[in-house]
Amino acid sequence: MRLILSYCCLLWTSILLGQQTTHDILLPIGAVSQQLRDESYSPLKYDGWNFGFGAGYVHNTERKRNEFHVLYSQGSTSNQFNAKADFIKGSILTYTFYQNPEQKRPIDFGWSNNNTVDIHFFEASGNFSPRVYFYTTFGPALRYAYTIPSRTRWTVTSQANWQLLGFGIPSSYISAIPDPFLYEENVARAFFKATTIYNPFNEFRAGSLTQITYQLRNENQIALGYRFDFSSTMAAHRLVNAAGFYHLQLNFRL
Repeated sequence: MRLILSYCCLLWTSILLGQQTTHDILLPIGAVSQQLRDESYSPLKYDGWNFGFGAGYVHNTERKRNEFHVLYSQGSTSNQFNAKADFIKGSILTYTFYQNPEQKRPIDFGWSNNNTVDIHFFEASGNFSPRVYFYTTFGPALRYAYTIPSRTRWTVTSQANWQLLGFGIPSSYISAIPDPFLYEENVARAFFKATTIYNPFNEFRAGSLTQITYQLRNENQIALGYRFDFSSTMAAHRLVNAAGFYHLQLNFRL
């Protein structure tokens, strides 16, 4: 019996040691190219360059990679007539990728979750400002990683997601506050009445992230990257939002 227990303990220890588990903290900072068209207010496009930053955590094993990202951006956009619209955007993104070291495939598949709050302040717009939209969605994701053979410390990665399920809470057509909150005394009931179900046949949300990473001798990393997020949503009218995040990122191995 002791021999069996000893063998099981040795087997379990070898499995744990064989799994290369890493933990990394990510700190991106850079410039954001923001584009917005809110047809409930104006058919014109608002765009501009602004500032963004974030933080993230990656837990990676041989068979699974979990990512958690928090992103924030804030700034001002304008249309062709120089009318301004300030914005605040915050997102929490998660990814889970399933890896198969035996197959040594370059692409891993998984799923993603996108939770975003967009707030827009249109200049001199009265009750149309601010415009607030929150959504949480889920969908498939994939990730590609390639280590440059002659430069083993350099890695190129790219990942993408397509959101298929979820819900949102938009501003009403006549005010920043959703209509049910104006007449419902019960907050929970107002919340459910204000919620809209995400329709992938009439709406579209997707994103991508591409980076080139250099690994230092202490296993920390420096990366240059571009993150693109796009959404076309039906609220009171069509709301189109696109953001490109050009960033420098420091990765710290724990």
